[in-house]
Amino acid sequence: AWQKLESAARKFDPDHPLVAFSRIKSAAALYDLGRNLEAKAALEAGLAGTPLDDPTYLTSRAQGVALRGTILAQAGEAESAIEALRQGYKDYLTGFANVAQADRKRGTYMAKSNLEFSLSQVLLRLSEVDDALAFQKISLETREGAVGPNDPDTIGSYYGYAGTLRRAGRLEEAERIARIAVDRAVDHLDPSHTSYAR
Repeated sequence: AWQKLESAARKFDPDHPLVAFSRIKSAAALYDLGRNLEAKAALEAGLAGTPLDDPTYLTSRAQGVALRGTILAQAGEAESAIEALRQGYKDYLTGFANVAQADRKRGTYMAKSNLEFSLSQVLLRLSEVDDALAFQKISLETREGAVGPNDPDTIGSYYGYAGTLRRAGRLEEAERIARIAVDRAVDHLDPSHTSYAR
């Protein structure tokens, strides 16, 4: 479906941003299928054609940058992943600042949070634990500020942050954060929800 959209957009204008948008979406599907080399090629082409200054494509660009970081890290290229994510995050913050507060939707904030989380995970691979924890905390704060403390995505972030704190040996803080996740899940989520089970 994404390839068909790309083809249709290309007929209208080969440089239309929807061509790049479609490539990013195709890359995500290819990644889900385990076809990482094809996904990486589609991502590079998609990100190259996505305008940095157009708020319409800000979220999809951030999704592409986060996926690029993940693919690079999984390929053992953690340094390249960090460089790509840091630059992508910097670009995203510039674009984010240009989006009016009223136009910032859930996806806009979640894309920001996902980039922050991706940075934290790659930094962990490099054993840069303090920086990783800092980005993971920022990611959690972004979600909590955007969707509230009792949203399943926020609760999931608390759980993830607690796990990273535990791996870093900060057990008392990890337990405190984990208890927040448990209390909020029990009080606000349906027991069948994955964040409740976690």
